[in-house]
Amino acid sequence: MMHPNPPVKVSISLITYNHKEFIVEALESILMQEVDFNYEIIIGDDCSSDFTQEILKEYKQKYPEIIQLILHPRRYDEIPGRTNNMTNLYACRGEYIAMLDGDDYWISKYKLQTQVDFLDKNQDYVLSFHDALFISKEIGFKRYLHSENREFLDEDNTFEHEDIAKKSFMPTSTLLYRNNFKEEFPEWFRKVYTADYALQLLVTQHGKIKYFKALLSSRRIITDSFTSFSNHSENYIPLRVNELKIYRENFKAVKNSNSNNMLSYVFFRHSIYLQKKKSFAKMLKYCLKAISADKKYLKVYFKLIGKNLLK
Repeated sequence: MMHPNPPVKVSISLITYNHKEFIVEALESILMQEVDFNYEIIIGDDCSSDFTQEILKEYKQKYPEIIQLILHPRRYDEIPGRTNNMTNLYACRGEYIAMLDGDDYWISKYKLQTQVDFLDKNQDYVLSFHDALFISKEIGFKRYLHSENREFLDEDNTFEHEDIAKKSFMPTSTLLYRNNFKEEFPEWFRKVYTADYALQLLVTQHGKIKYFKALLSSRRIITDSFTSFSNHSENYIPLRVNELKIYRENFKAVKNSNSNNMLSYVFFRHSIYLQKKKSFAKMLKYCLKAISADKKYLKVYFKLIGKNLLK
């Protein structure tokens, strides 16, 4: 994947599927960036059935020098979006890769420049991320910062691979990392449920992580998205359990960490799905499984379950 002489400084990998309502805001948040380097926008559309592709083609006509479209002709029989994601990343030619989902957008116009400047000056760092504002059109939803319930982000701004191995805490649309892959993604990459987290584990094996609290992007919560609480398939639990097994087999840091907190989170997410399906007995079962896997989340789970029951 690595290009010996990157033709551009930054490749922005923009992934989209049925985002006609949001894609313009995402694209404009990229185009507003104030930078002193050249960049490209690689847009992968996973065969949208709404008006998304037409909007993308209009932007391609306006910015043919910097926009590359990868329009997939069909939906593949796989974990949703996996081929789209991988194809996009293989197409990135830049020294750095920044990631953005089609329903998110960047708030700070200095985001890219700040992250690139830091990595240019600090070769022992391979990845940087920043805070994110969570928003939604759902009735009663209150905006909040990603960092609000993660006190450790206030305590430190440098992290290691081992920190990521313990838990996932970097929103995808905040990431910018060195494009230093020397080979293809491993075969197991297609089998994991959360490819973005797998990518974080792969990248951070080779250096440190920088966190910027001041930079913001917006993370949109959509109830019918693939990873939302309310859109789990019946295969969700076996997929996530198998994923954790894959991580333990391929990352020593995950194997050596107390990964029960990951398992606990998986059970909790499934309990929310069951609650929305009004399957309360099964919901309680998985809520108890979550607490049993990692008791330190007891208060968090009861608080969130109570919040959802009141909806």
